[in-house]
Order: sequence, then structure tokens, then C-alpha cells
Amino acid sequence: MAERAWAGWTWATVSLETRLPRAAAPAIVLALAATIVATSIRYSQYVAAASDAWGYVSQAHMWATGTLRQPQPLMAELTGFVPREALAPLAYRPAAGTAAIVPVTSPGLPMVMAIFERIGGAPAVFAVVPLLAALAVWATYLVGRELSDRWTGVAAATLLAASPAYLFQLTSAPMSDIPAAAFWGLSLAAALRIGASPPSRSGGAGRASRRRPAAPDWSALASGIAAGAAILVRANLAPLAAVPGALVLFNSPQRSRSAVMFALGIVPAAGFIGLLYTYWYGSPLNSGYGALNQLYSTANIAPNLAHYSRWLVESQTPIILAAVAAPLVLRRRMAALALLVFAVAVVACYLLYIPFDAWWYLRFLLPAYPALLALTAGAIVAAAKRIPQQLRVIVTVGVLLAVANRAIGYAAARATFDSGGEQKYAITGHYVADHLPANAVIICEQHSGSVRYYSNRTTIRFGSVPSDHLDGAVAELHRLGYRPYLLVEDWEEDAFRRQFAGRGVLNSLSGGPEFELPLGNVRIYPLAR
Repeated sequence: MAERAWAGWTWATVSLETRLPRAAAPAIVLALAATIVATSIRYSQYVAAASDAWGYVSQAHMWATGTLRQPQPLMAELTGFVPREALAPLAYRPAAGTAAIVPVTSPGLPMVMAIFERIGGAPAVFAVVPLLAALAVWATYLVGRELSDRWTGVAAATLLAASPAYLFQLTSAPMSDIPAAAFWGLSLAAALRIGASPPSRSGGAGRASRRRPAAPDWSALASGIAAGAAILVRANLAPLAAVPGALVLFNSPQRSRSAVMFALGIVPAAGFIGLLYTYWYGSPLNSGYGALNQLYSTANIAPNLAHYSRWLVESQTPIILAAVAAPLVLRRRMAALALLVFAVAVVACYLLYIPFDAWWYLRFLLPAYPALLALTAGAIVAAAKRIPQQLRVIVTVGVLLAVANRAIGYAAARATFDSGGEQKYAITGHYVADHLPANAVIICEQHSGSVRYYSNRTTIRFGSVPSDHLDGAVAELHRLGYRPYLLVEDWEEDAFRRQFAGRGVLNSLSGGPEFELPLGNVRIYPLAR
């Protein structure tokens, strides 16, 4: 009886591994992608919040309307009272030589959002990140499939869909980290496709003699276009293009033609970024975020290395370390090594960057996740092949489910699915639009962008105003026919009072706020002449 049961189990597990239709793997990944979109609909904050999210959404409107600089008349009217920088909200900076502001964020994500805005109106911009999150899952599947086989791809996509850093960015206000991961994943997958053997019926690699009909030129072009899109989304990661470029060059039987096709995909994006940055910042090498020596320092290496390594292992579990072994156990060793180099290069791009002390800054490393998780999945699947075939499927699935459960639990315990606090930006902005006069000028800091987005009112950042200038600026605003208001969260009010201690503007705060929003403790004070 036991022998018969074992024989039946053996037949069932072998059949499950070898006889499933080819469509099963992509169907599972599509189901994962659909789940990601559903998760976004349920938990995401479709809000132009704080700095970066407002910056992307507002820049999208600039592209949709063909306005690459936003005029700021008050820059000229308040000359001598407030610096030009005070009229630039978070995620913007003054344009050189004119009374206007320009974005500091990269243009790639806003350009995609602008297409959606032109088609579906302003709210449609919030559909972009969820859809690109689903694309990132698919791209990770493709990287795993081209690296090893389709079940490696499924495992890699599963690991990404459960990743805490990925889920945190999915449910937050729109940011560029997931879009960058999606495009880099597509670039790597297309580059790996060149010269790869076709998958066998069992899901493993076929014999070298049964190679896929080569189309290296089109794959090289696709890899270059995707890398170009990734550079538009996150320009500081442009050096990463060397990895898919090397894969194209060394895997293609027609190296020169494939290299040209890859270049045709990536050079226009790089050239466009150079021209745009020259127009916005005066030089193709300038960044909207400031000078390189202000952002990068060798002193940041040690704290960043400690933070990122600890957060990565804690959030993804120690199984992520299996990625290092992938080049030793996978058939496509050079491809695996290239992916490992890519992942390390992403980390290297941020080791010198300003350190942050919050785990969700793993978002910077999300562009490495398609490569890193494909390597991890490849190592897991390769290790499973060393155990009896009757146990292979159940052990592999068990490991993946255990890791996914632990990762999702880690994310849930850190408010990933409870980020409703960001609604304070929309609620405050709508209040300003509905209750304050059209000639209101809002003096604020954290809400300097979102108030503009939701109310179309001008904002002044008090953090950039010298302490002895604000009284004069308030009086001048009244003289010009404006109504100035102070808008602060409770923690900002303390900073405001310290900055302007002894100044007349504090007298306007003595009577209490005109409005106070409990969510975020946002307070609005009218400022007297």
C-alpha cells in the first residue's frame, strides 16, 4: 500500500514538473501582476504628497501642457524681501536668469504620466506606477526565465511581488523607484535573450544545438530602448547601461550590428537628458538636486553599507544571500555573473550618497531587484534539483511561500498597508482651494508643493526666508493685494517660532489657528499686515 502511494506521488510530482503546459508559468506571473494592481487599488495613496511625489505629478502636467518652466511673478515683485529659492516649492528650483521654476526630479516618470493625463485627465497619472509595478513583476519573470528556465522566472517574480521595499513603494504616493526597476529589468531580459537556448519542455534549458532562432538585432534594440527609458526615469543610474550593453556585445553572433542597435535605443535618451538638463540647470552634468560634492562623499560609504546590508537581509530574509552562489550553480554562469555585477553596481551608486536612517530607503536599490531576485530564485531552483524529484516541487514551493510570508509580514508590521496619513496633503490642499481667497499666498514648507497642486495658490517656503525679512514680505504681500497665510504641521510650527523669534509675524499666531486638521496636525493662520 505504501509503495503504491509513493508511486502515485512520484507520478504526480513528476507530471506537475514536466507536463504542465507552457502557458502555466506566464499565467501564474500574470496572476501575480494582477494581484499587485489590485493591491495598489486597495492600499495605494493616490496623492501628490510631500516632495518627490508632488514633483513627479506636477512635472507630468508640465509635459502634458508643453510648459517646461513655470513662471513665478512674485519672484520679481518680492525682490529684496525673500530669496528666489523661497518661491520654489519642494522638488523645484529657480530657473537661471528668469522669474520661473524648474523641476529637480528626472523627467522619465512624468513623461509617461503626461501621456496618461492627455488620455484620461489629471487623475489618470496615478495609474502609471501600479501598471509599471505589474510590468516590473513580468520583467523579473523574464530575467529569471532567460537566466535559467521559466520556473526560475516564476520564483523570481514571486519574490519581487512579496518584497517589502517594493510593496512599500507600491502603496505610497507615486515615486520613480518601481518604474526604474521595471525598465532595467526589461533591458536585462532583452540582453539575456540574445544567444540563450530555448527552454525545454520540462522547463529547463535545452541543448545548445537547439538554439532559439536568433534575432539579436531586435533584442539589442529592445534592451537599449528599455535602458534609455530607465535612464530617463533615474538619470544617476546611467552607468548601469554598461551591463546590458556588455551582455549584448558578448552574446550576439553579430556583435557590431547588435552594438549599433543597442546604441540606437539608448543614445537618444541620453542625448535628450543632456539637452534638458542644459536647459533647466545650465549644464548636462548638473543635477537638479545640487552639486555632486554636496550629495556624494566617501564618508557615507560605511553607514550606507551597514544600513543597506542589514535592511536587505532583514526584509528579504537571509535567502537573498543565495544570489551570490548563483554564478556557481547555474548553467549560464557568465550571465549570472553579469546580473550580480549589475546588482552590486546599483548598490555602489548609492554607497556614496547621503545616508538615511529608515528601512524603506531600500527603495533606492529597487532597480537591482529584478537581477538580484532572479539570481536568488535561480540558486533556490538549482539547489532543489539536488533533492529527490518526488520532493522537489513541494520543497521549492514551501521555501518560496515561507519567504513570501515572512517578507509580507515584515512589510505589514511597518505600516506598508496603512499609509493613509499621506491623505493630509490632499485634504489640506482642498481646504485651501475651497475656503481661502483666490489671492491667498501660503507661507509653508512641507506642503509647499501639494498646496499648489490642489489649490492653485502660490506658496513661499519660510525655511528659505531670512528671519529679519518675513515681516517685510508679509507687509509687501498685503500692499500688492495678496492675503498671506501660514500653513504648518505641529512640528513645523515649533521650527517656525524658533526661526522668527522676536519678529512681529508671531503676533498673528497668538489667537490660534483659523483651521486645524487632526490628520498630521496641520494648522492655518492668517497673517496680519
